[in-house]
Amino acid sequence: MPDPAPTPDRPRTPVRRWTLVGAGLFATIAIFLVTRPGRDQPAAPDIARTGAAQAPRSAAETVTTPTDPEEVGFFADFFRPRGETPAAEGAIGGVDGGTGPRKAVPAAATAASGPPPLDLTPYDFGPTARRNPAKLATLLADTHARVLDGRWEEHLARLRPGLKDALAAIKADPAGKAPEALARDPLFAVGAAQAMLIAQSGSTAGFTTRTGPESLRLLAQGEGLTAFLDELLRHADWMETFLAQVKPEDEVPAALKVWAACWNSDPFPLPLRGKYLRLQVAFALVFDRELNIANEPETAIDPLIRYAFFRSAGEEGKLKSDVTKLPVDALIWVAGAEVGEPDLHWAQQETKLRHLPVEDWAKAFGIVQSGGTLGRLLVPKNKPSGKNSSAKLPRSAQAKIDEVDEGSLEYAFKFGGDATAFATESARAFGIPAATLASPKVGANQPATWFSFRRDARHWDTGVGRPEKGAASGTATDPQTRLPVREFELTALVDRKHQGPEAERCARLRLLARLAGQLGEPARRQACLAAACQADERSIVAWRERLAALATDDSATTAPWGATLQELRHAFDDSADLRALADEYEARFILGHVTAGEAVRTIQGHLQKLLREFPARRDLYLAGISRAGRILARNRATNATAISSLYREALAECAGDMTEFRGVLADYYATVKGDEKLEQRFLEDSERAFRRKVELDALAFFDMTEELYVYFRKCGQGQQGLRLRKEGEKAKEDALKAALKAAK
Repeated sequence: MPDPAPTPDRPRTPVRRWTLVGAGLFATIAIFLVTRPGRDQPAAPDIARTGAAQAPRSAAETVTTPTDPEEVGFFADFFRPRGETPAAEGAIGGVDGGTGPRKAVPAAATAASGPPPLDLTPYDFGPTARRNPAKLATLLADTHARVLDGRWEEHLARLRPGLKDALAAIKADPAGKAPEALARDPLFAVGAAQAMLIAQSGSTAGFTTRTGPESLRLLAQGEGLTAFLDELLRHADWMETFLAQVKPEDEVPAALKVWAACWNSDPFPLPLRGKYLRLQVAFALVFDRELNIANEPETAIDPLIRYAFFRSAGEEGKLKSDVTKLPVDALIWVAGAEVGEPDLHWAQQETKLRHLPVEDWAKAFGIVQSGGTLGRLLVPKNKPSGKNSSAKLPRSAQAKIDEVDEGSLEYAFKFGGDATAFATESARAFGIPAATLASPKVGANQPATWFSFRRDARHWDTGVGRPEKGAASGTATDPQTRLPVREFELTALVDRKHQGPEAERCARLRLLARLAGQLGEPARRQACLAAACQADERSIVAWRERLAALATDDSATTAPWGATLQELRHAFDDSADLRALADEYEARFILGHVTAGEAVRTIQGHLQKLLREFPARRDLYLAGISRAGRILARNRATNATAISSLYREALAECAGDMTEFRGVLADYYATVKGDEKLEQRFLEDSERAFRRKVELDALAFFDMTEELYVYFRKCGQGQQGLRLRKEGEKAKEDALKAALKAAK
């Protein structure tokens, strides 16, 4: 057996190791010396994805401590604490704009690739596509992708051509059956509703203006809004319910936020989600701007808390109306309650109100008007002991009064107060649509107010507490727009066709007309609105939209105006207000093409017929006089005699009612203001009518002479008016002396 090979001596091992260490150290130093100068060179500017250099950084950003090479670039993630991810980089438009946040991508790859391309082929909404379920699935899938990437401009550009072609392909149909059938198709309905929602989601709040796509991108970034937006854009009926109620004054992005918050607050997966859809839309449109408590103007109402109150009350059976079935335009008058939650809870717990039927809600007005259920406690029973001392309430009575907050619904119910406000807000607490009506303010007199409410599906009572004089018609403040609406618009909410199939057809055709207007098809828009008015001839909203569309059509002549207004008068032959509306549009768009004399004769003919058929509607008579005055005022020099004749006759007609008389005086002065000769005629006609036609007691005579004296001063005839003023003062003084003498 051969001898084993000799092994190296043990002491040689440390020498070899130190040799290797020295070589490694030398290599490290060499690399450091080579790369060191690069740190002193300026870095290349950061390049955004669009290829443009970023804006210069601030001083706070540029003055930083030196950074080791390992802490930048590729090694950044290695040295970052575990669980921390790199910040997202902005795509087109940056992190907050454009298509929204993106996952970080290397700069070189970003500059080369850019945003992922979209298929810009327009969607097909033709007959073949509408029969293919895959087309709808594709549209919904693309919609989901747009919710995530925010590229709504491209999405809208793909929707519009196909929608326009589909509209153009349907045949002319005066009854609107073909357009309605198109609007019912699932594919077209989703595409059309999406196009309208994207276009109408723009914002003009404050000093900023955003387009619809910009607003939707911001909405999708909100917590909990992405899922709602994704769900909303899949349901055509949801979008149609919302769009049919949207008005030009609404702030749509804010409304969508409120709607999303209400939708997210519903329990899931319980069946409540979607059950109160109409109530949610009503809250969205009322709370698109801040709504405050009436008695506490600095206290804003929380829409989520208020919505939860009505949803819970509906589930517990505490409401007297089914808010899941009421139309949105009626629920607006529930969501707009202007009292706090304690008042709403108290109203639902009050026994007398809980047992009061809806049709008898006028009794709630009567309870407060008569002094409340405990009003007798406010009457002192002891006599004052001293000459200047006042009567005091018993301690027990004062204690009961102190227990209740003054200004609350409970206080009004127990001790009296504003009966109109109490009846309105207590009705809303039970889900009953209600409103406070007010008469027009004339002169220094405060307008009268009274109560109106939806008694049932066919009746809206507007006469609870109405004054006998000066309140033939009233106005209410719309909770949605904060603008005044006329009394007849409330009664129209319970028209027999308002909740039937006619109303659904009318709403679809109205939306189709809106789409046609956005697509630049004015003729199709007019045709759809005409069909909508034929489907529901009593829809005031449809008629207003039709008249507004005709008013903005520069190519429209007097011929379509005459035919359209004739249809309106025929549809509302029993409505003085709608006939007056037709007269107003006639004065604006037809009578301007005839002589002033012929125009005034036409208006006076309408007014005489109005007074014969509706003698109580003196307010419409005054409005007609004002229209005639505006026409004559176009050429005051030529029509001076006609102006004097018109208002002299009106003053004589209204001499029996000082509210009407004051209204004519104010309109007469506004018509002649600034013309010295006409102002002199105004003073002569006014004083003559006052002396010959008006019969007043001494105090009322004094008040009227004071108002006439003001007009004399406005016309520069103050000295002449002093004579009339002194006459009024003497009449008042004589009346007071006679009263004192009679008292003795």
